Amino acid sequence: MYPGRPGLTTPLPGNSEPIPVPETPTMWPVLWMSMRTYAPYVTFPVAFVVGAVGYHLEWFIRGDAVPNPREEKSIVELREERKLEEGAGRDGTQVLSLKEKLEFTPRAALDRNRPEKS
Repeated sequence: MYPGRPGLTTPLPGNSEPIPVPETPTMWPVLWMSMRTYAPYVTFPVAFVVGAVGYHLEWFIRGDAVPNPREEKSIVELREERKLEEGAGRDGTQVLSLKEKLEFTPRAALDRNRPEKS
């Protein structure tokens, strides 16, 4: 570079004019430093706007709201209703004793958990 003339290099052989070299931009480092410093304050509003636009765009594309499907009863609720219907015609005081119920239950594995009848 010529002394006193920033941005110019030595001339090429056979050429009397120096080749101009662009100045290093000083604004980009300042811009990147400020973006890095204020990123949390910039990111949230940008993300909020993008999310809001996407939300409304999705509803615009989808159209009118779809009516909610009929709620189905859970398996537990269906079982409770069936048990109530089965027990509706019976007398609730006439139940089998525990010993009578054991007659109809399957035998335990290897007959270890139930005493033998005498």
